[in-house]
Amino acid sequence: MSNNLKLEIVYQRTKFTLSSSGRASIYDLKRFISKKYEIPIETIVLQIGQTRVKLELPDNTILDNTGLMSGDSIVVIAKQSSLRRLNSQTNKTVSTRFQQVPDKNGLIMIKRVIPADNSCLFNSIAYAMENKSRNYAGYLRQIVASYIASEPEKYNEAYLDMSNEKYQKWIVNEKNWGGAIEADILAKHYSTEICTIDINNLSTNIFGSEQSYKNRIYLLYDGVHYDVMARNISEDMPEEMDVTIFKSLDTVAYEGAFTLSKELNYRAHSFSQPSPSIECGACSKRFGCQTDAQGHYQKTGHYNFSQAF
Repeated sequence: MSNNLKLEIVYQRTKFTLSSSGRASIYDLKRFISKKYEIPIETIVLQIGQTRVKLELPDNTILDNTGLMSGDSIVVIAKQSSLRRLNSQTNKTVSTRFQQVPDKNGLIMIKRVIPADNSCLFNSIAYAMENKSRNYAGYLRQIVASYIASEPEKYNEAYLDMSNEKYQKWIVNEKNWGGAIEADILAKHYSTEICTIDINNLSTNIFGSEQSYKNRIYLLYDGVHYDVMARNISEDMPEEMDVTIFKSLDTVAYEGAFTLSKELNYRAHSFSQPSPSIECGACSKRFGCQTDAQGHYQKTGHYNFSQAF
């Protein structure tokens, strides 16, 4: 019988829990990691746990036969020599196809990765608005709950799909995700537009646009997860140099954010990688998007979700 594995994937300063059937292969695992972090699959090296022993098995080896167990950590390394070679062979096409126009200081829009811990929307917004913080979700959840409580006529059961009081308790639970309702409220809280761009279909939503706010931040969305965009010379530069708040009428920032989204869309499709799915830890059902998973929670009370392939 195949095991259902829960693996902790660690890459640079981020980590997330991945659910997988034991019948999936090492190649399937690498392919999912490649999609999530936009790194070429050929560069990926996997190391096991704190011992950092390299996982040296053929890529077609199924996970049940690797000795991995639920709870194990997989450390992801991207081979730099391979990255340089691939950059010279393939990324030239990407960079010329999706070349951004720098701002007057020579800066372009880059992606900053936010941990996939069910609070990615909140921490993406916090990174932009709260001095690069990735640990502000609890505070922002409380802000949202207060707004929900203060406007019971607007945030009624028909609007929320649950009672106002129940939603207040639901959103402060760190196991639950934020979405459009929370983005709209936090745009109001910060008096700042929040622009989200879906890299799957390049659709754009600008929360707070009807309020004529002067500033705007940019988030990336892949159907499951949010990351934040910033201006810098490159992703290799220190985060403290990131510019994260832009003028709403800054067309160079908008074009840069949209161009970066198109590049990520192109890379995802070029690598022919599967879209991430979401698995319920209680019943193992899988969902293609956050909305479906939240609907499952409301029907069943199951809340232990993780990304899966």
